[in-house]
Amino acid sequence: MEATVDGVVSSSLYDNPSTSNTSLLYLNVIVNNKLMTTMIDTGANRTFISIKALHLSYKKQSINKVSSRVILADGYTSLSILGTVHLSINMGDILTTIKAFIVKELCVDCILGMDFINKYKMIINTEERTVSIRDNHKRTTLLFDVNKHCINYPARLIKHIRIPPKRTVSVPVSVALSSAQVLFRPSFKL
Repeated sequence: MEATVDGVVSSSLYDNPSTSNTSLLYLNVIVNNKLMTTMIDTGANRTFISIKALHLSYKKQSINKVSSRVILADGYTSLSILGTVHLSINMGDILTTIKAFIVKELCVDCILGMDFINKYKMIINTEERTVSIRDNHKRTTLLFDVNKHCINYPARLIKHIRIPPKRTVSVPVSVALSSAQVLFRPSFKL
């Protein structure tokens, strides 16, 4: 099938994969006393929170300002780290804590990485759409939140490229996701 002249694939031809049969794992949990959408990301070594979500959660949060960069699993994408912060996350009847990297922008409020998954011995059950965590002698189970609405995932060009008018060109991009089946639309509002 061909894309329309403006480069956007017709929604009447394809279902939006971000809204159905998604393999991404979302939980709505309380982070620093504020309800947030978190994503469990087994491809992320560390836990991340966006500066916007952090400002929503607690204005006087103690931030350890550290300026650095991390490279994502694709080997190309890098994120600027603005600092670190300790998060308190209520998951069911268990209060968890984790040190998170603060970044400018994420596709969700907070990404729970392998540091969190390992610390709380998380079990992901895709058949029952549940996750369970353990703290000391107690285990609690939560249901995944089904992604029923479109979420924007910023995609950045890996290198600058000029696309002639009315041409279709494949370009390498980087996206802050481990894996997903998605369609992209150009945006000039980045």
